[in-house]
Amino acid sequence: MASGDQAIKGMWDKLSPLPGGKILFSKMVGKIAPYTSTIHSSVIELSDGHAKISMTERKKLRNHLKSIHAVALTNLAEITTGLAVVYTLPKTSRGILIGLEVEFLKKGRGVIIGSCDFQVPTSFDDQIIKAPVTLVNSDDEVVARAIATWKVSARSV
Repeated sequence: MASGDQAIKGMWDKLSPLPGGKILFSKMVGKIAPYTSTIHSSVIELSDGHAKISMTERKKLRNHLKSIHAVALTNLAEITTGLAVVYTLPKTSRGILIGLEVEFLKKGRGVIIGSCDFQVPTSFDDQIIKAPVTLVNSDDEVVARAIATWKVSARSV
């Protein structure tokens, strides 16, 4: 997401209140991070230290067990934490994902919602941010949990 980091906050703040703005924003995220667009996620909420993103099961995301593939669920976890972190960072900082641990608890089916909430640091200079993500189905059952580790540093000029 590096090329669009600084634009994320401004785009969301401008588009999200408009009719169709969240859909447009979600499509723009897919343009910035093309691999992410493969899951057709939709951003529901985005604020400092918080993101909520949905993904709907479809044939191209299924595995041989007729449930959502583990990598698609991992992709949802990564984009959820990524948007939460990138939205939160000041323009003088950048973040890079350095780790992602995922635990799969239940077959993913239907609509899956990823939620990330983390404590926003008081300083962003050379920080490690641990951002937990929970993926739940429409019955509010936890399908997977993840912890993303982000290294935050000063943006080089």
